[in-house]
Amino acid sequence: MAQLKYPETDRTRLNVLEKCVDQSAKDRVKARLYVVPAPMETMVQTFLAQYRPAVEHMLNMRGNRSMEVDEKRTAVSELERHIRDFWAVLERRIVRKNLPRGMFVEFNQLRSGENPDGRSLQEWLNRAEDIIRGEARVVAKGYEPMANPSVAEITAVRDAALAEAADVEDAISDLDQAQHDLDALRPEADRLIRLFIAQLDITLYGVDKDDIRAIKERYGYTFYVRETEETAVVQEPLAPITPAEEPPA
Repeated sequence: MAQLKYPETDRTRLNVLEKCVDQSAKDRVKARLYVVPAPMETMVQTFLAQYRPAVEHMLNMRGNRSMEVDEKRTAVSELERHIRDFWAVLERRIVRKNLPRGMFVEFNQLRSGENPDGRSLQEWLNRAEDIIRGEARVVAKGYEPMANPSVAEITAVRDAALAEAADVEDAISDLDQAQHDLDALRPEADRLIRLFIAQLDITLYGVDKDDIRAIKERYGYTFYVRETEETAVVQEPLAPITPAEEPPA
């Protein structure tokens, strides 16, 4: 048996309410017998003036958060790439110029030249800071500054990653506020959705059940079929297999 399914997200709530007032206006023009009272339609329209922009703002903030997260991921990957390039160039320089392997320690690396790894933005920021401070120490000892990438390039991509991380935090905060604003409106949206269909049910009294479902679907409501004991498939247990009787002697 088909059961009415109420919307569970703000987007679907908005769709149902908008469809209700839109279909109601069309049916009113055509003088349908099942048109809901005008005050009910006005009540929904008034609420939509507040609810629609709140839902759209929340969806925009959700999209903005996703965009900022992607930009942060790209910035962190760029930082990681620069740092790994720096380590590779440093190792080649030490080998090519026969420099002391203790130079690795200046950059907070192992003497073996094995590159440290990073699993989070903070770890890569720490690696970048090791490079910036290590460069200052080795230059102070008379060694040439590194290049391809230079410390200036490392600093630039580090700052870009920090900026993108800050943008993500702002985007999360904006989305939280938008969702909080919707939390205050959601109970009224649910109330109006139920109230509207209750008013519609009154006007549909005596109409065929199949027609009622079709009309409600035009108003944006959806249905689902719930399996019951009557509709469930019952499987009879198989009869036990018994050995064939032997013929009499």
